[in-house]
Amino acid sequence: CIASFGFLLNDYCDRSQDRLAGRPSPASSTDGRLLVVLMGVLFIVPFLLLSYLPGGKLASVIVLIEYVLFLSYSVRPIRFKERGFAGPLADSLYGHVLPSVTAWIVVVAAQTYAQPDFLFPLILLIVWQLPLGLRHILSHQLENYEADSDAGERSFVVVNGREGAGSLVFKILAPVEALGLLLFLLGNLPYSWMAGLGFLVICINYTWLRRCSAAPSPCHIYAKPRQSMAWKVLSKYFHEWFSLLLILGIVIIDFSRWPLLLGYLILSPLASLTQLCFFLESALDFLVYVSKFFSWEAK
Repeated sequence: CIASFGFLLNDYCDRSQDRLAGRPSPASSTDGRLLVVLMGVLFIVPFLLLSYLPGGKLASVIVLIEYVLFLSYSVRPIRFKERGFAGPLADSLYGHVLPSVTAWIVVVAAQTYAQPDFLFPLILLIVWQLPLGLRHILSHQLENYEADSDAGERSFVVVNGREGAGSLVFKILAPVEALGLLLFLLGNLPYSWMAGLGFLVICINYTWLRRCSAAPSPCHIYAKPRQSMAWKVLSKYFHEWFSLLLILGIVIIDFSRWPLLLGYLILSPLASLTQLCFFLESALDFLVYVSKFFSWEAK
C-alpha cells in the first residue's frame, strides 16, 4: 500500500513531463478524483494494519515520515525530485531505509529482543540500505536520461550529466553498498549464515560469468545500468534472495521463530516461490560452472 501510494502520487505529479517525453502513465488516463480516492485508501490502510502489530505505534510514526517524504519528493513547491541530490536521498529514504526500519521494528517487537540487539543491527541495516537506495534511483535516472532531458526534467543525472552520475553509482555507491551488506551479514551472525552463503554463491556465480564474457564499456553501463555487475549481483541478491534466505537461516537456528517464515510465506507467496526458484537455479548454475572450472584446470 505504501509503495503504491508513492508510485501513484509520483505519476500524478509527473503527468505533464510524461506527456512531453511520450511515456505512458496510468495517472494520465485515469480520472483525477478516482486517483485521489485511491491514494486516500492507500494512505489509511497501512496505519490500520500496523495498529494490530507489535511495535505498531513507533512503526506508524516511521510510515508517516515516509508519506511526508513522498509528498516532498513529488509535489511542488518543494519537489525534491528537481532539487539536486535531495531527490535521490529522499527516494532512498522512503523507498529503502524507512521501509526496512519499519519491518525491523515490527519483527523486533514481536521477538522481544534486548535493546542492544535492536540498535546495532538496525544501524548496520541503514548503512547498507541507504547506498542501495541511492544506487537504484540513480540507475533509474541514468536509464531515463534522454527522456528526462527531452521533457525538461531537472533530475540529478540530467543536471550533473550521465558520466558524472555513472561514476558516482559504480565507483562509490556500489562499493560502499557491498561493504554495508557484508557488515550487516557479519554483524548478524549466526542468524544471517544462510543469507551470507547465498551472497557468496551469487558472487562466485556472476564472477565466473564475467570471466566467460567481455566486460561492457563504462559508457554502455552508464546508459544501461541493469546490465552491470553491480546490478546483477547486489540488486539481484537483494530483490530475489535476501529476505527468504535470512528468514530461513533464523528459523533453522531457532525453530521457535517459525512464525516469521509462516508470515512471510502468507504475505508474499508468489515472491517466496520466485525467490526459491531463483535460488535453486543459481545454485545449479554455480555447480555447473564449478565443474567446468575444474575440467578446464585439469586440461
